[in-house]
Amino acid sequence: MTAVSVLKLFPETKEQQDHFVSLLVNQVLNGEINPLDVEIQMAQIEQVVKKFRSNEDVQRLVLQEAEKYNQKTFEHNNAKISIKEVGTKYNYAASEDWNIANEKANEAIELRKAIEKRLQTASKNAPYTDITSGEEITAIGKSSTTRAIIEINKK
Repeated sequence: MTAVSVLKLFPETKEQQDHFVSLLVNQVLNGEINPLDVEIQMAQIEQVVKKFRSNEDVQRLVLQEAEKYNQKTFEHNNAKISIKEVGTKYNYAASEDWNIANEKANEAIELRKAIEKRLQTASKNAPYTDITSGEEITAIGKSSTTRAIIEINKK
């Protein structure tokens, strides 16, 4: 069995992918498979995909292959392929105006973070006094979600 033969087992079209996911979800819901085992396998698949797609040699070869089509956008194997400029970065440091604005923005971000940290611990015994309004704040709204976090390949 080759790596490519394993990849060819995966669903290709949107309909096939939706059907595959539906089968997995139903098997989890029906108690046929352990949800932790499936979640771990999904995390492992994500990790493999991320490592493969971030490999610079692979990225270079994919771009070279796509450029053979002499089009910026084209269809191939049920996928739309586009050749685009990505990850553009600019260096604004040559502008003193930008440097001053950036420093003020960073100071404002640090002030906001300090206020947020203090607000998170505000209570009746230790209220936060709002500098602008003078209002004493004893609690703020909070929402969160609890999930099982899967970390793989830690050995």
